[in-house]
Amino acid sequence: MSRLLWGAVALLAVILAVVLVPAGPGGPAPDQALAHIITPTGTPGPSLFHVEIDADAHNGDGPCDPVDQVAKVGGTHEVAVCITNAPQHVGAFRFSLVYDDILNEVPELPCADGVCLDDNPDANSGATLGTGLPTSPDLGGGWDCNLDGVGEPWGDIDPGIGAGHGVARIACRSDSGAWTSPVAVDPWPLAVITFNQLGYSVDTLTLRDVVVEDTLGAELGSCNPTGLVEVPCYGASQDKTPPESDFHVEIDADARNGNGPCDPMDPAARVSGAHEVAVCMENASAPVWGFQFGVLYDPRVDQCVDESCGEADCPDDNPDANAGTTLGSGVPTNPDLGLAWDCTTLGTDEPVCDKPDSDPNTNKAWIICFSTGWPLTSPLNAPHWPLAVITFNSLADGVDALTLTDVVVWTNWMEMGSCNPVNEAGIPCFGATVVVQSPVGGIAEAPDVAAAGGSPSLLYAVLAGAAGVVALAAGRWYARRRRRAG
Repeated sequence: MSRLLWGAVALLAVILAVVLVPAGPGGPAPDQALAHIITPTGTPGPSLFHVEIDADAHNGDGPCDPVDQVAKVGGTHEVAVCITNAPQHVGAFRFSLVYDDILNEVPELPCADGVCLDDNPDANSGATLGTGLPTSPDLGGGWDCNLDGVGEPWGDIDPGIGAGHGVARIACRSDSGAWTSPVAVDPWPLAVITFNQLGYSVDTLTLRDVVVEDTLGAELGSCNPTGLVEVPCYGASQDKTPPESDFHVEIDADARNGNGPCDPMDPAARVSGAHEVAVCMENASAPVWGFQFGVLYDPRVDQCVDESCGEADCPDDNPDANAGTTLGSGVPTNPDLGLAWDCTTLGTDEPVCDKPDSDPNTNKAWIICFSTGWPLTSPLNAPHWPLAVITFNSLADGVDALTLTDVVVWTNWMEMGSCNPVNEAGIPCFGATVVVQSPVGGIAEAPDVAAAGGSPSLLYAVLAGAAGVVALAAGRWYARRRRRAG
């Protein structure tokens, strides 16, 4: 074999080493690489046909006016998927919006009319658009968002949990028109998605499986992945963190973690068996004289067991106010609410684990308490501390999205704040996510390839590089032998 041939073999081995680093089993999946390439990260140009996410559809004059690439939101809120400068009327579209389903849920709505025009996601061609009225212009008439009777909009088609595992999907088509979507104009909404906030952090929203067609079925543009015509698709970012200076109420998903209830605040937690959550308050500007709240939970995943009211005023019930001799399974925190508290609604209604509610898929743990005397010791303008704790027993592996409802906090018999619904003084309220996982089995986590022994693609690269070195050495040995023989 000639020295030239040995050199070619070595060069081929080195090339394989370079190629295998991104292409081996440890490298990014093809759709991830494609999304990275064709999803712009900058600001869309004003004259370019593109699809993008409006992070706050309630801001300004409505969905897509303006388009907010970054927004601070909370509670129930909406995002819009917008289109700009379409070259033709839109006759069909589909997209998936990817979000973090620990921070958000997209409530499922029934398809009441067979064509699902007022679903969630909600196409801009029904009687409503999210929680408001459709914009003008809209998509027009003859639209069907339940394609072939099986493809209705879904709030989350991904069974996974966490960032990138919330996937809201919609696909719609109009075969007959009239098609009234604008052509070559500023951003306007294809659809709106309604979110309920579950946790607090920054949620990065992205688009995938985007296809827009004209009235004859010809593709106008697509992204992530690209079909026939590539169109830029732009994501958005939502800041769901509570303002640290604002008075608010929120749920600690694991009251046994860290130093106790609300320290630290856990917006999401993995638990098993008996576990506790806390309802926490921060930055109250006056002493708490009374409070009430409900926590909605999934009875298929968690069980809240009613306890007997051992004392006349039920300060050690379930839910358990931070004013008795115990707080859940532990001792009350310091400071607490004070000494003289009545959690029986003045003798008529003690704390309960399942207050009657209209939704058969949720139970409501509920409590209302008032002070009956001094001292009032709840802290002022302080970090998180617990109003009450709820004890649960896990029933099955699954995800329990805990939501606050009927929240009211009083001071001096005046309302200090309320949420879901707001009465007089609206305040932010934040839920939490509990992932119930049995100690053996249950929800499986993806293996960490790097932690298990390094990237397979890196191993392939090392082996290929070693083969190149061996080939070069063999080539040099063969050449020296030829010279000696000559």
